[in-house]
Amino acid sequence: MFPPIAAADASSSKLRWQKSTRRISYVKLPSIQAKEKKRQVPSVPSEEEPIPSDPAPSLPPIPTITPSLCIDNQYFANYISEKPKIDDVDYLSRAFSSCVFFSEMSRFAKIQGSLHAQRTNYFEKRGLLEAIELNIEQQNSKISEALGCLAVCNQITEKYQCNLDTSFQVLVDDFSEKAFRLSSLTSQLHALRQTHQANLQVRKNEASQLEDIGGESKERRRESRNSTGNCGNFMRIEMKTGKEQQRKLKMWKKQKTKKVI
Repeated sequence: MFPPIAAADASSSKLRWQKSTRRISYVKLPSIQAKEKKRQVPSVPSEEEPIPSDPAPSLPPIPTITPSLCIDNQYFANYISEKPKIDDVDYLSRAFSSCVFFSEMSRFAKIQGSLHAQRTNYFEKRGLLEAIELNIEQQNSKISEALGCLAVCNQITEKYQCNLDTSFQVLVDDFSEKAFRLSSLTSQLHALRQTHQANLQVRKNEASQLEDIGGESKERRRESRNSTGNCGNFMRIEMKTGKEQQRKLKMWKKQKTKKVI
């Protein structure tokens, strides 16, 4: 609500803002009795008094009006219906001054309305700007919290990454060591297998040679029995052949052992 606007003559007129109607409030004006008589000063009603209705002038009254921020043209309609006399210079001058006053009040009301709109717009924009700044501060605080959480996550990730790298390196070293031991054991097992196969082959050869030697000795015995030689010669031959066979067998065993080594 805007403050009341003081008129030129505060004793004769008063500006008042009506909350209920928001329109011009009027003060009852006296009529012109005669040109020589002075104009009576109207009484200004208080805020609690009811607003009187428009008078029905017999003669054109003095157009001294107490307007508020809005303008009512009721009195102008009454004045225009009754045209004044041409020689009534006093009336015309007062009417002209009243029109000028009306135009000034209308312009002032427009200026006041424009200022009120600008003030409202300013406070709306200021509130919007404060809300935007508050939102920006909140977003900045959230961003700073997110950056702090990200830094903590990076530290934890680096720590666990280092631990994972160390554990993986330990596993790789252990696996390589076990693989080396397995390869050495595999090579040893392969060598033992070859030695075993060689020993089996030697045993087979020895058995076959013993069988051959046994067959030859049997044939010689048969031949010696069938022959007519004496027993002493037969025994010497028998011993000589047995010694030769043993010597050959020893020589063969030595050669086989050397080959295996």
